[in-house]
Amino acid sequence: MVTVGVAALTSAFPELYGERVWTCLGILVLVTAVNLRGVVDSAKRLRVRAS
Repeated sequence: MVTVGVAALTSAFPELYGERVWTCLGILVLVTAVNLRGVVDSAKRLRVRAS
């Protein structure tokens, strides 16, 4: 999905074609950060008190 999105971006903005690898990596970092935040929020909600 990331590569398809980057292909669409480089099609719309040809000047980004040379930076497509860095664009893919940036999007992957963003998606990873959002997923990790969701994991942390879920863990906080599912946490059971030990005491």
